[in-house]
Amino acid sequence: MGCAVYLENQIHKREYAGSEVSEKFSLVLAESGEGGLLRYVDPYGDTIFNVPQLYDLIEEVNEISAASPEVREAANLVIEVIWRVIRRRGYLAILGD
Repeated sequence: MGCAVYLENQIHKREYAGSEVSEKFSLVLAESGEGGLLRYVDPYGDTIFNVPQLYDLIEEVNEISAASPEVREAANLVIEVIWRVIRRRGYLAILGD
């Protein structure tokens, strides 16, 4: 099934980002290497990124986009969602199967 992406506010109330975002996130995740924050995403568990981590995650997703042009559209959508989370000062939650 893949990962489900959620935006969380400061009191951890979750809002599903939608199936398209979740699918695009999975595409970007598949292109990630072993050195970045995405290596911590557990396909069977839950992973939560806070705002300071999200700034680093934006850089990582941009690097993936530059190295793998076929996921550029997916990466742009993921970055858009990350910025939404940052503006809310919340968390990005990735829920595995």
